Amino acid sequence: MRTRKETEFYIKADAIMNKVAWHRSWFGRIFYPSKLRQYMITLRKLEFYATPPYKKSPFWYFAYLFYKIRYDRLGYKLGFEIPLYTLGYGCRIPHHGSIVLNGATKIGNYCCLMNLTTFADGDFKEVGNNVYIATNVVVAHRVRISDGCKISACSFVNKSFDTKNMLIGGVPAKTLKACEPWTEECKEDVELCENLRIKMGLEYLI
Repeated sequence: MRTRKETEFYIKADAIMNKVAWHRSWFGRIFYPSKLRQYMITLRKLEFYATPPYKKSPFWYFAYLFYKIRYDRLGYKLGFEIPLYTLGYGCRIPHHGSIVLNGATKIGNYCCLMNLTTFADGDFKEVGNNVYIATNVVVAHRVRISDGCKISACSFVNKSFDTKNMLIGGVPAKTLKACEPWTEECKEDVELCENLRIKMGLEYLI
């Protein structure tokens, strides 16, 4: 369940972390809006309206149906299958292309998902904060990826990696070397999101 204020923060944090991918001139925003932006906003709003009160309020129910239909259509166009409540705040998705996550996946805050990412099977998968997942990565079985890790392109991850800030890669994946979190490249954006979170009184969100 997510409150209206939490939903507003999630949308703003996503916008800050995706400002390059979502950027459009005023002309582009009117005639060629970013479908990535539309999808992420729709996802967050659907997460809000999918909470139990829609069973009691007709308006809530119709709002839920509107965002559910929009979510399905945009997901089909972009190639995304991202279940509700899977992504933490400040998630960056810079490109169109297939992203398939199973319903037992939990991805932390400030993560980056590149295209052709697949979280296979129905086993629980937990991804920490500040994790970068490169193109064409497959994650299978019950695994946990620690905070600050980077998964290199074309990797197959089938076991857990419990050490923070490591570069992971290969088929099957193994630890390659220590690395800095990808968010070091955009520290100002992360700080802006964190300041916004505190300003909105959402210190309990982690």
